[in-house]
Amino acid sequence: MSSHLVPLLTFALILLNTGLARAHKIDSMEFNFRESSEFWILEGEIDLTYMLPEFRGDPDAEALSRKEMMELSAEDWSVIHEKIEKTAKKLLAFTFADEDLPYLVSFPDFDKTPLLLPEEQQDVALITLRLLLEPSAGPGTLTLFWLDDLDAQLIIIPEEGDPYIALPGGEINLLAVDESGDPTQGTQGELFAWIKSGFAHVVPLGADHILFILGIFLLCPRLKPLLGQSLLFTLAHSITLTMAVKGWVSFNTTYIEILIATSIAWIGIENLWLKKVG
Repeated sequence: MSSHLVPLLTFALILLNTGLARAHKIDSMEFNFRESSEFWILEGEIDLTYMLPEFRGDPDAEALSRKEMMELSAEDWSVIHEKIEKTAKKLLAFTFADEDLPYLVSFPDFDKTPLLLPEEQQDVALITLRLLLEPSAGPGTLTLFWLDDLDAQLIIIPEEGDPYIALPGGEINLLAVDESGDPTQGTQGELFAWIKSGFAHVVPLGADHILFILGIFLLCPRLKPLLGQSLLFTLAHSITLTMAVKGWVSFNTTYIEILIATSIAWIGIENLWLKKVG
């Protein structure tokens, strides 16, 4: 057995174990941003499991069921609302003209009778979260700070223009108000933020991608085949990502993680038993 294959197989087995253990993980949180005559408003459908402190960061926590959550009593939901509001205010902070800007948290799903939570293909419990910020007088910039501690990225979709993105610890300038009181869309450097997100998807979060390409390279350690295989891998990854974002396909991420780890282990086994290709 080649010495360089030992860490490859070991890491693949670790990933396989991680895939089996990690039941529910959130990679991003998404809000729509708009202005009204009274408030600056952010609204999004948020994973309920992600927002409750008893489940956050627990690798064994499974996604809460939408059907079961809609059967809870008003008293139970009152407690849940309080927990979600506390979590929201730990994750999201705002300033205007460099001064802290408080905000209200509301739950528009509960304006309906009977309660109807947002639908999701896998019966995952989502809840609509609305953040209301009262505009401050005078010129300044409305800045959002993303303080997540679980490696989820924040995506903000304005009424016009391209989405904003923030990694944990990052910030977004949502809009700027000039001396006349007219707001203009903020400038966050969207391209740079998306590049950072893509880079983080590979390093440090994409060890599985690196291992897969490394395993292919060890089978055929030549540049031309490696480039071709890497391009095909990237194309396939982009197609599946697009299908998931568009909602054309939806799978349980636990099984996806297991399949990813299994594919890496398989490449490692091929390196052990097959002669070098090419």
